Amino acid sequence: MLKNTREAISETSPFMLTGLFWLAIGLPTVSAIGYGVYYFTAPAKVAIENRTFHQSQPYQDGMARDLDNWRMAYSTATPEGKEIIRATIRHRFAGFDASVLPSDDQAFLAEMK
Repeated sequence: MLKNTREAISETSPFMLTGLFWLAIGLPTVSAIGYGVYYFTAPAKVAIENRTFHQSQPYQDGMARDLDNWRMAYSTATPEGKEIIRATIRHRFAGFDASVLPSDDQAFLAEMK
C-alpha cells in the first residue's frame, strides 16, 4: 500500500510542479497586467466621470443655488466683505459654464468678474 502511494506521488509530481509553477508565475503576471491596464485607463475614466458630473443637472442647480446665496450675502455685506465675496465668487465659478444659469444670475456673475 505504501509503495503504491509513493508511485502515485512520483507519477503526479511533474503535474503538481507545473501547477505550482503556473500559480507562482502566472498569478503575479496576470495581476501585474490587470494593474497595468487599470493604471493606464483609470485617468481617462475619472476624467469622463468628472465631466459627466459637472454636466449633471443637480450640480448645475447646486451652483445656481450657491450663487443666489452669495448674491444675498453680497447685498448685505460691508465694502471689505464685498471684496472678499467677489474674490470667492470669482474663484468658485472660474470654470463654470454660466450659460446654464438664468439671465439675472449671469448678469450678477458677469458683474463679479
